[in-house]
Amino acid sequence: IERGWCSLCRKWVSAVPLPTTQVIIGPKVKVYICYLSILIRLSFEQIQTLLKTTYDFEVSDGEIANILHKEADVLKPEYESLKERIRAQRGVHYDETSHPVQKGAQGNYAWVASGTETDEAVFLCGVSRGGGNVDVLRGEDDDAHVGITDDYVGYHKKFKKHALCWAHPHRKFRDLKNSDKLDAATAEHCRITYEAFAGLYGKVIETCKTPFVLSERLKKKEELAIIFDKVAAPHPNDLPKITRIKKRLRQQKELYFTCVINEGIPPDNNKAERALRPHVIKRKISFGSKTERGAETTSILSSVILSLWWTKPKTFFAELMAVREV
Repeated sequence: IERGWCSLCRKWVSAVPLPTTQVIIGPKVKVYICYLSILIRLSFEQIQTLLKTTYDFEVSDGEIANILHKEADVLKPEYESLKERIRAQRGVHYDETSHPVQKGAQGNYAWVASGTETDEAVFLCGVSRGGGNVDVLRGEDDDAHVGITDDYVGYHKKFKKHALCWAHPHRKFRDLKNSDKLDAATAEHCRITYEAFAGLYGKVIETCKTPFVLSERLKKKEELAIIFDKVAAPHPNDLPKITRIKKRLRQQKELYFTCVINEGIPPDNNKAERALRPHVIKRKISFGSKTERGAETTSILSSVILSLWWTKPKTFFAELMAVREV
């Protein structure tokens, strides 16, 4: 379209109005940029390089950030629906990790909640490590599901039904057993302690795999509790760390058996840790978020995109476009 210079208006004019930008980015490109950022975990520079070298398509840092923010706004209803679906399940795994926010006042942590019945997860980024964030993810009804967590104090008294993870003390005992800084006698005691706990943990795993009959599970709990008391009993050869671990086991004994007497509740919190893994890798690449708005955008996009990828990988893009258009 030819343009001419108007000496009266002192500007270039054309017979046909021209758009303010040369290119209008379509919804599929926007979704693809979200996919590259969250699922493939590319930095802005890597996204720019990929689009330029593969499609001869140029996009600025500001435009990428703008696309991510706007797509998060579009997907926010699905994010809220995802929370409700997870809260409605029998059990929900909770965990947290660091997530720095350069220009934020709320905090530098990210939380995750993942249900026991589906491979979906919801994230809450750029917040503190305080227990109030559990309330945000859990919802108002603290009896809606069994909360499955580690023994971090932020989870205490947050659930009417609370299950503690057996894998955490199991790893602590194992790390002590494998330490190369102990003398022979102490190392042998740590090995015996670890094997005793590992044997008990194995029995709990096998019990949770059996068909759920409450009367049988209650009887099994009594049998396992006797072994538990022996394993957690103080011993004169215990290292200070073992003493602390055993003390916490005795104090929280009932919470370790929640998985035995409640149907469909696993004995560990590994699912939450697996859900956090992609987020942790992304954090190491991006170093967190620059602003609180960026942290909120990461929360929404990570929740929706990762959940769809885990549940519907073969039709991922079609499902994401459909969710986006609801």
